[in-house]
Amino acid sequence: MKIEYAERALRDIDDCLFWSARNFGRQAAYRYKTLLSVSIREIANDPALPGHRNLEGFEPLVRLYHIRHSRRRADVGGLIVKQPRHFIAYQAENDMLTILRVLHDSMDVERQTGGMKEKSSG
Repeated sequence: MKIEYAERALRDIDDCLFWSARNFGRQAAYRYKTLLSVSIREIANDPALPGHRNLEGFEPLVRLYHIRHSRRRADVGGLIVKQPRHFIAYQAENDMLTILRVLHDSMDVERQTGGMKEKSSG
Protein backbone atom coordinates (compact mmCIF):
# COMPACT_ATOMS: atom_id res chain seq x y z
CA MET A 1 0.00 0.00 0.00
CA LYS A 2 1.34 3.43 -0.93
CA ILE A 3 1.55 5.95 1.91
CA GLU A 4 0.95 9.69 1.72
CA TYR A 5 0.93 12.29 4.47
CA ALA A 6 -1.32 15.31 4.88
CA GLU A 7 0.69 18.47 5.48
CA ARG A 8 -0.82 18.73 8.96
CA ALA A 9 0.29 15.17 9.78
CA LEU A 10 3.87 16.05 8.86
CA ARG A 11 3.71 19.06 11.17
CA ASP A 12 2.19 16.91 13.92
CA ILE A 13 5.06 14.42 13.63
CA ASP A 14 7.69 17.15 13.67
CA ASP A 15 6.05 18.79 16.69
CA CYS A 16 5.81 15.59 18.70
CA LEU A 17 9.40 14.55 17.95
CA PHE A 18 10.72 18.02 18.79
CA TRP A 19 8.79 17.99 22.08
CA SER A 20 10.06 14.50 22.87
CA ALA A 21 13.68 15.47 22.19
CA ARG A 22 13.40 18.65 24.25
CA ASN A 23 11.75 16.93 27.23
CA PHE A 24 13.25 13.43 27.17
CA GLY A 25 16.36 13.63 24.99
CA ARG A 26 17.38 12.67 21.48
CA GLN A 27 17.42 8.92 22.15
CA ALA A 28 13.85 9.01 23.44
CA ALA A 29 12.79 11.03 20.38
CA TYR A 30 14.45 8.42 18.17
CA ARG A 31 12.52 5.64 19.93
CA TYR A 32 9.29 7.61 19.42
CA LYS A 33 10.10 8.14 15.74
CA THR A 34 10.71 4.40 15.41
CA LEU A 35 7.39 3.66 17.10
CA LEU A 36 5.55 6.02 14.75
CA SER A 37 7.23 4.37 11.74
CA VAL A 38 6.39 0.85 12.92
CA SER A 39 2.79 1.89 13.63
CA ILE A 40 2.37 3.40 10.18
CA ARG A 41 3.91 0.33 8.54
CA GLU A 42 1.51 -1.91 10.47
CA ILE A 43 -1.46 0.23 9.42
CA ALA A 44 -0.31 0.03 5.79
CA ASN A 45 -0.15 -3.77 6.06
CA ASP A 46 -3.64 -3.98 7.59
CA PRO A 47 -5.74 -0.79 7.84
CA ALA A 48 -8.29 -2.65 10.00
CA LEU A 49 -5.65 -3.98 12.39
CA PRO A 50 -6.59 -4.85 15.98
CA GLY A 51 -6.71 -1.75 18.15
CA HIS A 52 -8.08 0.64 15.53
CA ARG A 53 -11.42 2.36 15.83
CA ASN A 54 -13.61 4.11 13.29
CA LEU A 55 -14.21 7.83 13.66
CA GLU A 56 -17.87 8.44 12.88
CA GLY A 57 -19.11 11.11 10.49
CA PHE A 58 -16.41 11.00 7.81
CA GLU A 59 -16.70 9.81 4.23
CA PRO A 60 -14.44 8.18 3.28
CA LEU A 61 -13.99 6.44 6.60
CA VAL A 62 -11.41 7.86 9.02
CA ARG A 63 -9.81 5.43 11.43
CA LEU A 64 -7.77 6.00 14.58
CA TYR A 65 -4.98 3.81 15.87
CA HIS A 66 -3.25 4.40 19.18
CA ILE A 67 0.46 3.75 18.76
CA ARG A 68 0.65 2.02 22.14
CA HIS A 69 -0.62 -1.10 20.35
CA SER A 70 2.65 -1.27 18.35
CA ARG A 71 5.15 -0.40 21.07
CA ARG A 72 6.37 -3.94 21.77
CA ARG A 73 7.28 -4.33 18.09
CA ALA A 74 9.21 -1.04 18.00
CA ASP A 75 12.14 -1.64 20.32
CA VAL A 76 15.40 0.20 19.78
CA GLY A 77 18.32 -1.62 21.35
CA GLY A 78 15.92 -3.49 23.61
CA LEU A 79 14.22 -0.28 24.80
CA ILE A 80 10.63 0.68 24.03
CA VAL A 81 8.51 3.77 24.53
CA LYS A 82 6.85 3.08 27.87
CA GLN A 83 3.84 5.38 27.61
CA PRO A 84 3.12 6.45 24.03
CA ARG A 85 0.46 9.14 23.89
CA HIS A 86 -0.55 9.53 20.24
CA PHE A 87 -3.25 8.41 17.85
CA ILE A 88 -2.71 8.18 14.13
CA ALA A 89 -5.75 9.35 12.14
CA TYR A 90 -5.82 7.81 8.69
CA GLN A 91 -7.84 6.81 5.66
CA ALA A 92 -7.20 3.75 3.54
CA GLU A 93 -8.77 3.25 0.15
CA ASN A 94 -7.76 2.09 -3.31
CA ASP A 95 -4.34 0.85 -2.14
CA MET A 96 -3.52 4.30 -0.69
CA LEU A 97 -2.96 5.00 3.01
CA THR A 98 -3.29 8.66 3.90
CA ILE A 99 -1.95 9.72 7.28
CA LEU A 100 -4.20 12.64 8.20
CA ARG A 101 -3.07 13.63 11.70
CA VAL A 102 -0.95 12.44 14.61
CA LEU A 103 -2.85 13.56 17.71
CA HIS A 104 -2.01 13.51 21.39
CA ASP A 105 -4.47 11.32 23.22
CA SER A 106 -5.48 14.18 25.53
CA MET A 107 -6.85 16.15 22.54
CA ASP A 108 -10.46 16.31 21.46
CA VAL A 109 -9.95 14.00 18.49
CA GLU A 110 -13.23 14.83 16.74
CA ARG A 111 -12.47 18.57 16.85
CA GLN A 112 -8.87 18.11 15.70
CA THR A 113 -9.73 15.91 12.73
CA GLY A 114 -11.75 18.48 10.80
CA GLY A 115 -10.32 19.63 7.44
CA MET A 116 -7.96 16.69 6.97
CA LYS A 117 -7.88 16.63 3.16
CA GLU A 118 -4.69 18.63 2.38
CA LYS A 119 -2.19 15.96 1.29
CA SER A 120 1.49 15.61 0.54
CA SER A 121 2.98 12.49 -1.02
CA GLY A 122 5.67 10.86 1.06
